[in-house]
Amino acid sequence: MTLGAVLLSSGCQASSPLLAATSTTAPQAVVESGQSVEQAVASRALSPRAAAETFYEVLVAELLGQSGDYVSSYELLMRAAQTLGQPDLFERAAEAAFHAQDGQRALRATQAWQQSDPDSRDANKAVLQVLLALNQIPQTQWHLKHELFLMPDDEKAESLYAIPFVYQRAPDKHQVLTVVEAALERELAVGSPWRADALAVVGRLQLQAGDGAKALQTLQEAHALNPQSSGVAFLAMELLAQGQQQVEPILRAYAASEAPTPQFLLAYSRLLIAQQDSQQALLVLDKLTERDAGMPEAWLAKGALHTGLGQFAEAGLALDHFEMLMENVPDTTLKSRAMNESYLLRAQIAEQQNDAVEASRWLDLVDDPAEILRAQLRRASLLAGSGQMDAARALIRSVPADDAETERLKAQAEVQLLRQHGLYQDAYALQSKLVEADPDDDELLYDQAMLAERIGDVPSMERMLRTIIRRSPDFHHASNALGYSYADRGVHLREARRLIEKALQAAPGDPYITDSLAWLEFREGNLPRARELLQQAFGQQPDAEIAAHLGEVLWQLQERDAARAIWAEGLKLNRDNATLRETVQRLGAGELLQQEAP
Repeated sequence: MTLGAVLLSSGCQASSPLLAATSTTAPQAVVESGQSVEQAVASRALSPRAAAETFYEVLVAELLGQSGDYVSSYELLMRAAQTLGQPDLFERAAEAAFHAQDGQRALRATQAWQQSDPDSRDANKAVLQVLLALNQIPQTQWHLKHELFLMPDDEKAESLYAIPFVYQRAPDKHQVLTVVEAALERELAVGSPWRADALAVVGRLQLQAGDGAKALQTLQEAHALNPQSSGVAFLAMELLAQGQQQVEPILRAYAASEAPTPQFLLAYSRLLIAQQDSQQALLVLDKLTERDAGMPEAWLAKGALHTGLGQFAEAGLALDHFEMLMENVPDTTLKSRAMNESYLLRAQIAEQQNDAVEASRWLDLVDDPAEILRAQLRRASLLAGSGQMDAARALIRSVPADDAETERLKAQAEVQLLRQHGLYQDAYALQSKLVEADPDDDELLYDQAMLAERIGDVPSMERMLRTIIRRSPDFHHASNALGYSYADRGVHLREARRLIEKALQAAPGDPYITDSLAWLEFREGNLPRARELLQQAFGQQPDAEIAAHLGEVLWQLQERDAARAIWAEGLKLNRDNATLRETVQRLGAGELLQQEAP
């Protein structure tokens, strides 16, 4: 294992620009700094005997290291390094110390290297790496400050960005914040061209220390200094990931500018996808593929988003581009997994377009063992869609399972299949067995509660949801579901509001919780507010059930054409959604259900 690998396993980002140093490998007789050991011996004008002894020590050290005697190898390498002043020998001595799991010897080797060559950035970074690995955080201050002083300006922004990652596994986050702030004294000074980026570092460390409010203040100060700073944008993204919705305008403005790198746009799109903001994620990915059409992962993400939104033509084009780019990628496990993801999306598109033959053709291409279960689930869905539910369930059960987790995933997939085809009683019975096997699992109990509602057992649903809320107050899905259930039935509306607002506090901006709040406003007669919230939710996450609610509110506001248009859009997303179909039928727009699916 190289020194960098050891440090990385200890929590240091050795591959970051900040700590990138000369890569080391196993000891070798010829060093890579431009001088062989023989040349180094000659340059020191050693006596023939001293030269022979030094050369012999390096050779023996190499043999000892290969045999596993790293302590003896370290001692010989250190002696040779101090004799020759050779950087690679000091580094190799540190390698031997890490192999011996002796951090103090590694520290002595790197410090001796720096003493022999005080102007060497590599030596300084090596000391910094070892101190981080040993969790001697206060001692890193001088070395971090020195590294920032030595580095050229064109490395500065990227290296500043790397600092929080370098320190991320240090246990005392407040100590890290104090040390790094002191090291950044020059960059944080008023008038420094790097002040905004340095403040962004401080803000991210404040977040790591659990002070989100202070980090938000730091972001606002840094953004005022330089709204085009990538460091500021990444701090805003971390704050958004923690629920600070007020930073969203900063991120949207930055993403719309010419400043962001493709890597930022990709990271931002992934965050938006995780937050179920599909429309904004698509806008970001569109910009990314316009600026850098050669990123396969961006096209695959676009294909998945378009598929989820029912935009199958756009999804197909994105996947075409992805697969074209992948032709030039060397065959690796990662490539195989990516291609299998594309095949599964193609199969899903074909299935949703009622083309079972085409779906099966794509599924036959899936060859990654890790994806076989997903492929079989899609095949089971095809069987169920053709009326062969028993065969579909048998296919899921036939998938080999090497462990209990896979068995559980198979059972959950079977429940989902039954749910999708309206067999709620059978789904509830199977889900009950899963809960019996693991009664403390909130996710399993929540799914059982939702199925209890489907079979009309409202008291059991309420009891299960209250159980989750009592034992896991932060499980906001349960609070939202119970609040929505009250609102939908027009009961306990004050309690419904408390529960839904509690869920929104835990997941600000979540379109499904916003839908629940809108439905409560509708039940209380606040139609304009309900419309506003539902338009916000549907714009963020086009969904058949949200479309059902928005259409009903528009219908009650006498905006009948707009209601029909929203319902038609919802049916394009999911023609089988029970809530949408019932709403359309009940309100006299059943002709929409007779129209052919696109």
